[in-house]
Amino acid sequence: MTIGGNDEASKAFKEFAEAILAAKDLEDHKRNELLEHLSFLAEQATTKKKSTVAKTVWTSFKDSVQVIASLATIYTQYGPVIERIFQ
Repeated sequence: MTIGGNDEASKAFKEFAEAILAAKDLEDHKRNELLEHLSFLAEQATTKKKSTVAKTVWTSFKDSVQVIASLATIYTQYGPVIERIFQ
């Protein structure tokens, strides 16, 4: 998957998805919520105009992954890549 020709963003979404799936410190409902948010964000990233809903979902996603130990490192590495999309 390439997000609007942006391989770096595509890699960021892929790495987040893999990390969420592999996270042992997530309950199933939280894992599903994060994957649903990530899927929505990946879809929104391909549009030219970013909706306020997408920006709100990004903020919620970001706030969640920053406090989950197994996802904090991946956020540090790839969060800024996705952040640029939704600024």
